[in-house]
Amino acid sequence: MKIDVSNAELPELRQKYCDALNTKLGRFAELDNDVESCWNHLQSVIHQSAIDTFGSRRPLDPDWYRELRDTIEPILEKKRAAMLKMKSRLSRASLAEYRAAQALAQKQFMEV
Repeated sequence: MKIDVSNAELPELRQKYCDALNTKLGRFAELDNDVESCWNHLQSVIHQSAIDTFGSRRPLDPDWYRELRDTIEPILEKKRAAMLKMKSRLSRASLAEYRAAQALAQKQFMEV
């Protein structure tokens, strides 16, 4: 889960994060001397405190993409196929075909 750091500039949230770390890491001395368990505890405390304080980021899959996925995917697949063909057999013809596929994809995206 990704952390939403867009609010990290707010002093009150930074202070809340520091307080959470101090509280949770105060129990750090209670752990045994096993390096692996100490590292895992430290990592989980830092990550969970950041998520609790700042929240998590929304996925980068925007709503408009989800709605238009059935339309967009075939366009991208045609462009990708032309690119793979060009990379496997580089020639003027395959380059021209790829550029035509790029232009067509751009035109079709503008229409969507």
